[in-house]
Amino acid sequence: MPKIILRCNYLKNASPSHLANYMNYISTRKGVEKVDSTTALLPATEKQKELIADILSTGMFQGSYADISELDKAVANSGKRCATDKYKEIRTEMRNIYEILEKFERMKGIKTLPLTLDKIELTGDEISKLEAQGYLKISDEKYYLPEIIRLPLGFTYERGARPKVLSLLVQ
Repeated sequence: MPKIILRCNYLKNASPSHLANYMNYISTRKGVEKVDSTTALLPATEKQKELIADILSTGMFQGSYADISELDKAVANSGKRCATDKYKEIRTEMRNIYEILEKFERMKGIKTLPLTLDKIELTGDEISKLEAQGYLKISDEKYYLPEIIRLPLGFTYERGARPKVLSLLVQ
Protein backbone atom coordinates (compact mmCIF):
# COMPACT_ATOMS: atom_id res chain seq x y z
CA MET A 1 0.00 0.00 0.00
CA PRO A 2 1.45 3.43 -0.90
CA LYS A 3 2.45 5.60 2.02
CA ILE A 4 3.51 9.18 2.46
CA ILE A 5 6.51 9.88 4.64
CA LEU A 6 6.44 13.46 5.85
CA ARG A 7 9.17 15.11 7.82
CA CYS A 8 8.40 18.58 9.03
CA ASN A 9 9.84 19.88 12.29
CA TYR A 10 7.10 22.53 12.34
CA LEU A 11 4.56 19.76 12.87
CA LYS A 12 6.64 17.87 15.43
CA ASN A 13 4.33 18.64 18.36
CA ALA A 14 1.08 19.01 16.41
CA SER A 15 -2.08 17.31 17.60
CA PRO A 16 -3.21 14.15 15.77
CA SER A 17 -6.27 15.93 14.35
CA HIS A 18 -4.07 18.73 12.94
CA LEU A 19 -1.78 16.14 11.34
CA ALA A 20 -4.78 14.30 9.84
CA ASN A 21 -6.11 17.54 8.36
CA TYR A 22 -2.67 18.37 6.94
CA MET A 23 -2.31 14.91 5.36
CA ASN A 24 -5.79 15.27 3.84
CA TYR A 25 -4.77 18.67 2.42
CA ILE A 26 -1.55 17.24 0.90
CA SER A 27 -3.26 14.19 -0.58
CA THR A 28 -6.06 16.14 -2.27
CA ARG A 29 -4.00 18.94 -3.84
CA LYS A 30 -4.00 19.55 -7.58
CA GLY A 31 -1.58 17.25 -9.40
CA VAL A 32 -1.71 14.41 -6.88
CA GLU A 33 -2.09 11.03 -8.56
CA LYS A 34 -4.02 8.56 -6.49
CA VAL A 35 -2.48 5.14 -7.00
CA ASP A 36 -4.32 1.96 -6.30
CA SER A 37 -2.01 -0.89 -5.34
CA THR A 38 -3.76 -3.13 -7.88
CA THR A 39 -2.55 -0.94 -10.78
CA ALA A 40 1.01 -2.24 -10.53
CA LEU A 41 0.31 -5.11 -12.92
CA LEU A 42 -1.69 -3.15 -15.48
CA PRO A 43 -0.22 -2.36 -18.91
CA ALA A 44 1.60 0.93 -19.40
CA THR A 45 -0.56 4.03 -19.82
CA GLU A 46 -0.24 6.31 -22.84
CA LYS A 47 1.75 8.83 -20.77
CA GLN A 48 4.14 6.10 -19.63
CA LYS A 49 4.57 4.87 -23.22
CA GLU A 50 5.30 8.43 -24.36
CA LEU A 51 7.86 8.88 -21.58
CA ILE A 52 9.62 5.62 -22.48
CA ALA A 53 9.64 6.55 -26.18
CA ASP A 54 11.07 9.97 -25.30
CA ILE A 55 13.85 8.44 -23.19
CA LEU A 56 14.72 5.94 -25.91
CA SER A 57 14.74 8.60 -28.61
CA THR A 58 17.43 10.60 -26.79
CA GLY A 59 19.92 7.85 -27.61
CA MET A 60 20.79 7.22 -24.00
CA PHE A 61 19.93 3.55 -24.24
CA GLN A 62 20.71 2.93 -27.89
CA GLY A 63 23.61 0.79 -28.99
CA SER A 64 25.08 -2.53 -28.17
CA TYR A 65 25.74 -3.82 -24.69
CA ALA A 66 28.38 -6.26 -25.94
CA ASP A 67 31.18 -4.11 -24.50
CA ILE A 68 29.81 -4.10 -20.94
CA SER A 69 32.27 -6.79 -19.82
CA GLU A 70 35.10 -4.72 -21.28
CA LEU A 71 33.83 -1.71 -19.35
CA ASP A 72 33.87 -3.76 -16.14
CA LYS A 73 37.47 -4.80 -16.84
CA ALA A 74 38.43 -1.20 -17.56
CA VAL A 75 36.92 -0.02 -14.27
CA ALA A 76 38.68 -2.80 -12.33
CA ASN A 77 42.02 -2.06 -14.00
CA SER A 78 41.68 1.66 -13.36
CA GLY A 79 41.30 0.93 -9.65
CA LYS A 80 44.53 -1.05 -9.63
CA ARG A 81 46.32 1.64 -11.61
CA CYS A 82 45.04 4.38 -9.31
CA ALA A 83 46.08 2.39 -6.23
CA THR A 84 49.57 1.85 -7.63
CA ASP A 85 49.92 5.57 -8.36
CA LYS A 86 48.77 6.42 -4.84
CA TYR A 87 51.27 4.00 -3.35
CA LYS A 88 54.09 5.59 -5.38
CA GLU A 89 52.94 8.97 -4.10
CA ILE A 90 53.09 7.72 -0.51
CA ARG A 91 56.59 6.37 -1.16
CA THR A 92 57.85 9.80 -2.24
CA GLU A 93 55.79 12.19 -0.13
CA MET A 94 54.99 10.32 3.10
CA ARG A 95 58.26 8.60 3.88
CA ASN A 96 57.38 7.75 7.51
CA ILE A 97 54.13 6.02 6.45
CA TYR A 98 55.86 4.24 3.58
CA GLU A 99 58.47 2.78 5.97
CA ILE A 100 55.63 1.23 7.98
CA LEU A 101 53.84 -0.05 4.86
CA GLU A 102 57.11 -1.66 3.70
CA LYS A 103 56.65 -4.18 6.51
CA PHE A 104 53.51 -5.38 4.73
CA GLU A 105 55.47 -5.65 1.47
CA ARG A 106 58.07 -7.87 3.14
CA MET A 107 55.50 -10.25 4.61
CA LYS A 108 56.15 -13.88 3.66
CA GLY A 109 53.55 -16.29 2.33
CA ILE A 110 50.06 -15.59 1.10
CA LYS A 111 48.91 -12.10 2.05
CA THR A 112 45.28 -12.26 3.15
CA LEU A 113 42.95 -9.96 5.04
CA PRO A 114 41.80 -9.55 7.72
CA LEU A 115 45.05 -9.39 9.64
CA THR A 116 45.45 -10.13 13.31
CA LEU A 117 48.14 -8.87 15.67
CA ASP A 118 50.05 -12.15 15.44
CA LYS A 119 50.37 -11.72 11.64
CA ILE A 120 51.64 -8.15 11.65
CA GLU A 121 54.78 -6.94 13.32
CA LEU A 122 53.86 -3.35 14.06
CA THR A 123 54.27 -1.32 17.21
CA GLY A 124 51.31 0.41 18.80
CA ASP A 125 52.66 3.75 17.55
CA GLU A 126 52.90 2.45 13.95
CA ILE A 127 49.35 1.10 14.12
CA SER A 128 48.15 4.48 15.42
CA LYS A 129 49.93 6.34 12.60
CA LEU A 130 48.43 4.11 9.90
CA GLU A 131 44.98 4.32 11.47
CA ALA A 132 45.17 8.12 11.76
CA GLN A 133 46.06 8.39 8.04
CA GLY A 134 43.25 5.99 7.07
CA TYR A 135 45.58 3.23 5.85
CA LEU A 136 44.54 0.72 8.50
CA LYS A 137 41.04 0.06 9.82
CA ILE A 138 40.33 -2.00 12.93
CA SER A 139 37.03 -3.85 13.17
CA ASP A 140 36.24 -6.63 15.67
CA GLU A 141 39.95 -6.93 16.61
CA LYS A 142 40.80 -7.58 12.96
CA TYR A 143 42.85 -5.27 10.79
CA TYR A 144 41.86 -4.26 7.27
CA LEU A 145 43.65 -2.25 4.59
CA PRO A 146 41.67 0.05 2.30
CA GLU A 147 41.57 -0.91 -1.39
CA ILE A 148 43.96 1.90 -2.33
CA ILE A 149 46.65 0.20 -0.21
CA ARG A 150 45.51 -3.43 -0.37
CA LEU A 151 45.87 -3.70 -4.16
CA PRO A 152 49.48 -2.50 -4.58
CA LEU A 153 50.60 -4.55 -1.56
CA GLY A 154 49.10 -7.71 -3.10
CA PHE A 155 46.62 -8.59 -0.34
CA THR A 156 43.47 -10.60 -1.00
CA TYR A 157 40.53 -11.37 1.27
CA GLU A 158 40.02 -14.71 2.95
CA ARG A 159 36.77 -16.37 1.90
CA GLY A 160 33.90 -14.48 3.53
CA ALA A 161 36.27 -12.01 5.17
CA ARG A 162 35.44 -8.91 3.14
CA PRO A 163 34.08 -6.34 5.58
CA LYS A 164 30.51 -5.30 4.90
CA VAL A 165 31.22 -1.61 5.39
CA LEU A 166 34.40 0.23 6.13
CA SER A 167 33.68 3.72 7.33
CA LEU A 168 34.99 6.56 5.22
CA LEU A 169 35.11 8.83 8.24
CA VAL A 170 37.41 8.36 11.19
CA GLN A 171 35.40 8.82 14.32
